[in-house]
Amino acid sequence: MTRSRVIAVASAKGSPGCSFVALGLAGRLAESGLETLVIDADAEAGSLASALDLARPEAPVPIAGPGPVSEAAIAGAVQSAAPRLCCLDLSGDTVEVDGRQLADLARQRYPAMVVDLGHRPGRLQRELVACSDWLLWVVAPDRSGFERADRVIGGEEVPRVSAGIVLNRLGADRLADAGLVLAERHRLPLLARLPESPGGARAAARRCQGPQRAREFRRPFAELARCLHPDVGGGGGDRWP
Repeated sequence: MTRSRVIAVASAKGSPGCSFVALGLAGRLAESGLETLVIDADAEAGSLASALDLARPEAPVPIAGPGPVSEAAIAGAVQSAAPRLCCLDLSGDTVEVDGRQLADLARQRYPAMVVDLGHRPGRLQRELVACSDWLLWVVAPDRSGFERADRVIGGEEVPRVSAGIVLNRLGADRLADAGLVLAERHRLPLLARLPESPGGARAAARRCQGPQRAREFRRPFAELARCLHPDVGGGGGDRWP
């Protein structure tokens, strides 16, 4: 039996690769055979639609507004990006939609949802986190990234749910043991380590394909998907929420 999972992806500061991680994870879940919805809920200008070579809607997203969210409205707003992968663009700070209703209805259609929250949590972002099964904190392991993550992860900006840490851009300037220190201090699992690979990231962007297909990132994204969704081959099963 397929079980639904909502996985929120957030960062403590700008540009640690939050959208990159969300896109790679969503792509890997879709390649595993799960109907997957990736939601761009970045309060700033989103980037998922362009990364997937999708045209951004000129008109307001039809599910936005004061009324209740419906399955038909969600179906009319999503765009097909690849086999078993759809995208819903809710980026920007003017979108008005009930995040809880959206997540509850989308679960009925999509066994896997990945939500890119960015680093500026507002009402929509907090509502989406509140009904998520996992919150991934994407951390750039340099000094500023570490210090900002240390403050935000321990704060009250977003609701408390099962959470984990993803280290992105493990380059020569990284702080030694930054991920292990954060994991121990905040009692969170360190779920993935993504290497510094500008060439691999640029190649994936040029071909409009997910970063999970680049050689450098295949294994980390595959292991991350197995950890977070019990219906991915060799997944966490009963050990995970």
